[in-house]
Amino acid sequence: MIVLLCGLALAMTPDEAVRAATANDPTLAGAEAELLSATGARRSASWLRSNPEIELGADVGGQRFSASVTQELSLSGAGFADARSGRYGVEAAEAGLVRARLVAAAEARRAWARLAAADGALRAAEREKASAAAVRTGTAARRGAGEASDLELELSRLEEARGVAAWLQAIDERADAQAELAAITGDATATAEGDPLDAVPPAGSGGARSDVTAAEARVVAARAALARERAEGVPSVGLGAFVESEGDRTLAGPAIRVELPIWQQNAGGRGAAKGDLAVAEAQVRATRARAESEQASASRRLTELGEAGSSLAPGVDASAETAARAIEAGVASGEIDPVEAALLRARVFEGQRGWYAARLAEAEARIDAALAVEDTGLLRE
Repeated sequence: MIVLLCGLALAMTPDEAVRAATANDPTLAGAEAELLSATGARRSASWLRSNPEIELGADVGGQRFSASVTQELSLSGAGFADARSGRYGVEAAEAGLVRARLVAAAEARRAWARLAAADGALRAAEREKASAAAVRTGTAARRGAGEASDLELELSRLEEARGVAAWLQAIDERADAQAELAAITGDATATAEGDPLDAVPPAGSGGARSDVTAAEARVVAARAALARERAEGVPSVGLGAFVESEGDRTLAGPAIRVELPIWQQNAGGRGAAKGDLAVAEAQVRATRARAESEQASASRRLTELGEAGSSLAPGVDASAETAARAIEAGVASGEIDPVEAALLRARVFEGQRGWYAARLAEAEARIDAALAVEDTGLLRE
């Protein structure tokens, strides 16, 4: 009992799982890194796109000295297009980060609910194993007294073996669920105790899908990038000044440098930008379709489920414990034979596992629905 109470005290709550996930989820870290990169790119495009160049020269004897400074300037509008592309790139990254936070919160709640259900199923398997052992012990005692047959004893042994196998499988399933919660929260000791429906977020306000907003911004950024690459076909102009000194003679004046676009006209850049635009347009169509489908599916699933899981009577563990003890007492007294006991025990513990499965199904449906409409309740603590 003391160990159980300690485990309950240390168990992570759904809100704690959300906090940990939004601080440690690798996917969210990737979205934050993308925003940093996009912000840096926008800043680079907001000023002159190249640094000024300074050239100095002098002869060995010190009789002649020359210096020049040149600044590359784009007269084709490539800089403006680059700045526009950077601005919408940041907008896309910001929307992507919003979506990543909501997804991380939803995944944390889903992982918590799955672990809570797996923990409940493990308790059911442990009690089923113990009950099968008690029935086998009772049947063996009755067989020694000549009140049970060899067949009844062998059946009770086989039922115990089945119970052990189910218990081992439940241990593996709980370990997988615990690993899933640990991965998203960054806490290797993360545990969940309670009703899977506790993971359902409180009602909040919905809004436009940020993944659609991000995809649309990427299209605008890609179009601006294509305009930039087309403008790059017109070479930039270098404007500056020079000064030369030789003996007592000094010359100074303006300088201009222009590249002749004879062999290269940025065909590679234009081709790559056209491909990026085509990909962005395809992605925005797919994202819109997926968003509409997820919203319709979530709404339909909630309507179909209703409150099937949450309407189930609470205290399923206590009910299963009471029924198991009654079955064991019936076998020990000879009122229930091992065959009937196996059937009754299967009903008891399948019902206990079914309670957790039903509550988990409703919890996942409600979490999916909240994510489909980007309900802010997902992040609420």
